[in-house]
This record gives sequence, C-alpha cells and structure tokens, in this order.
Amino acid sequence: MHFYSVLMVSILLSACTIGNGRICGFQTPAADCDKEAEQALLHPKPFVELWSKPDMTPELRMEDWIACGGRNNGDFGANPKGKTLPGESEDAAWERLAVQFQRCLIRKGYRYAGCDKAFYKTKPICGAP
Repeated sequence: MHFYSVLMVSILLSACTIGNGRICGFQTPAADCDKEAEQALLHPKPFVELWSKPDMTPELRMEDWIACGGRNNGDFGANPKGKTLPGESEDAAWERLAVQFQRCLIRKGYRYAGCDKAFYKTKPICGAP
C-alpha cells in the first residue's frame, strides 16, 4: 500500500508544469524556460496596445478607445447590466457590446494585432462579419 502511495505522489509531482513546461516556474528547470512567454504571462499588454493605426499617438488612441467604450486602463470589459435587450442574456449582451466596440475602432481606422489567436478569428476585429 505504501508503494502505491509513493508512486501516485511521484506521478502527480512529475506532471506539475505550467503550460507546455517551457514557461518558467518554480518546478521548471531554468534551461527549459521561455523568458518571453513568462514575461507575457506575468505582464500582459493592455488590450488597447494590440490595436494600431498609422501615425496615431498613444494619447489619441486612448481617446478613441474610451469614445468607443473602452476603459481608461486600456481594457474593454463592458458591463452588460442594464444594457440587455428584451430576451437577451447577459452573455449575449456582452458579446453584442464587444462587437459594437470592435466595429467602432475599425471604423476609426484601427487594426488588431492579435488575429493569430483562433478565438479572435471569428470576431469582427479579424475580418469576420
């Protein structure tokens, strides 16, 4: 019985990694670390920084961002409470508000730089209707 307990603990501990095991963590050897991936996880860019427009200053981009419904911290985070349409769930309202937000930025001439992620390929920010 003791052997199986030790075996199970060993298996569980050997399987502890973050992501694919290449991101630095206390259990990942330094030689296997992907410092760029670690920094991206620890210090992600604000969503606003993934939108660009030629010759646009960060200050003007933030003004457009807020005018379209973004937060002044560079995040989107719409609050659907009180903005739902009759028969619409809060999740559906959030999605509708997100699409409106994306289309507003697109109309202002912005392009999104994160279209390599599968989730965004189905959204207006990456060319979906």
